[in-house]
Amino acid sequence: MPQTSRPRPALYGAACSNCSQTKCRCVRQGSGRCERCQRLDKECRPVCGRRNLRAAPKKTQLEEKIDGLVSLLTSTGQHTSIATESPAQIGGSLSASNGIIPIHINPDGASNASSLPPPTFPRDIDTAPGAELDVKLSAGEQEECLRIFQTRKLKHFPLIYIPSTSSVHDMRTEKPFVWLCVMAVSTRSTSHQAFLCNLVRRELAGKMIYSLEKSLDLLFGILICIFWGNFQVQRRPFLSLYTQFAISLVFDLGLNKPAPKDADTMSDYRFHLSQVQPTRTMEGRRAVLASFVASSVVSLRLGRIDVLRWTEHMDECLEKLTEAPEWAGDSLLALLVRSQLISEKASRSPWHNTQSGGGEAAATVPAEFYRKVLLAQLHELKQKIPPTLLENDVLLLNMYDTELRIHEAALSPCAVILSESCSFYRLESLHACLVAANSWFEVFFTIPPAEYVGFTFATFSQLATSAGALYKLSILEDGAWDRVIVRRTADILAIADRLAQNLEQVRTLAGLECDGGEEDIFARVAGKIKTIMQKWAEKISVDFTGLEFPISTAQGVEGSNPVGDWAFRPPEDAWWTDILEPCAW
Repeated sequence: MPQTSRPRPALYGAACSNCSQTKCRCVRQGSGRCERCQRLDKECRPVCGRRNLRAAPKKTQLEEKIDGLVSLLTSTGQHTSIATESPAQIGGSLSASNGIIPIHINPDGASNASSLPPPTFPRDIDTAPGAELDVKLSAGEQEECLRIFQTRKLKHFPLIYIPSTSSVHDMRTEKPFVWLCVMAVSTRSTSHQAFLCNLVRRELAGKMIYSLEKSLDLLFGILICIFWGNFQVQRRPFLSLYTQFAISLVFDLGLNKPAPKDADTMSDYRFHLSQVQPTRTMEGRRAVLASFVASSVVSLRLGRIDVLRWTEHMDECLEKLTEAPEWAGDSLLALLVRSQLISEKASRSPWHNTQSGGGEAAATVPAEFYRKVLLAQLHELKQKIPPTLLENDVLLLNMYDTELRIHEAALSPCAVILSESCSFYRLESLHACLVAANSWFEVFFTIPPAEYVGFTFATFSQLATSAGALYKLSILEDGAWDRVIVRRTADILAIADRLAQNLEQVRTLAGLECDGGEEDIFARVAGKIKTIMQKWAEKISVDFTGLEFPISTAQGVEGSNPVGDWAFRPPEDAWWTDILEPCAW
């Protein structure tokens, strides 16, 4: 039987015009019409012209692009004036040109960014970036805010040195953004707080985003907002964003690394002026160390960002602050940084992640080895405390909080269950948590409520950790753990009730001015504490049914929303996060 040739589709680009237009396969039979044209009784004509199957060489393509750019520059060379339209005019041209904004280019091909129209800002702020700011505070009120910041706030975290002889005029001239942030976190009036909050955010956007400013003034101002911004009118969260801003400035200013040795020789080869300072100052050392503490506290409490990585140069900064302090606050700052370093090691250690449910596999080294090393470091740090700071409340609170963080992995439900066959290491850690948390509150209640306005976000974070530890210890179900002793040592309900009462007194004792009957942040936190105490009391009352001592109860605030059955899991607990994360800026 004779074999017939099987029809084959036309090669790429060789289809007839009909098949090519309809995107159909063109199958030819000999030299006649294709199958589709024959079936539809159409004229089978080849496509006019053939596709260029071979791309032009890269050299030719590049030459064509260069010719196009030269033609574009030549055609736009006549535009020697720069656009000066207002934002409204730009918006009109934007809508008229289907979203394309015309950009005028100089004859040399470079755009003039300094002539771009200034950004618009909220209408309640009638000043432009860089202009003289009106904070709506009299000269006397500004001096009072500065003194409050120096005496009540810096004592809790001395991140910046402001001599007692400094005036508002000096601050406003030398560090304008720091001055603005000091006014915002120190004013007593809630209406002024709300206005200054908007002003701080507007100035920060104008300086850091629009003007691309990199300075210690900006960094210190942001740090002030992070540590003391949680007393302002609550609006939107800002801690994670501001902390990232601070870390970015640390990198841009090169504060986490030694000063460059070739700064002068390399300046001729850079397109942009380097922001890295050629020398290291005490201000820069304080700034980078304070940034580390801020990032560590926010990271441990909120769990949204990574901490600023510790470097060898930061070790040198810490040693410099310890050996040659410029003022008394440097010694305290150095000790607080060392304490936070130990807390960071404890919270990021493999055994802590494994026992808290965050690790995928068990740690290769027993947990007790880590604890002993960290406790030895904490003990060594306590031995280095100078006599003038042995009774410092802020330092004592940090030491007890660090000790609690070393042992708090034992509070996790993922920790090893106590039994007769296992070691007593976890039992010792549980008892250490009880002692540390109870000691923390003993020191806390020695501080008058009027001084609470100086507390930083770190202090309230420690409060949440200690309260959460006592609650967990009070309801821990384990045959080897005596909850009666816990209740007799530290009654969490009594502690929470006393805390709420103290917070309610802050407004009167500190002289806060709440305009329009608005509730201050301390009274608001006190109300939430009373609400959650009701659930605590129900849980603890069930656990202690039949014991020989009465169980105190606490009534929730009338009209408040009910709180669920909290397991109280610091630092992930949503309730404490909602209270502790300020929403003002």
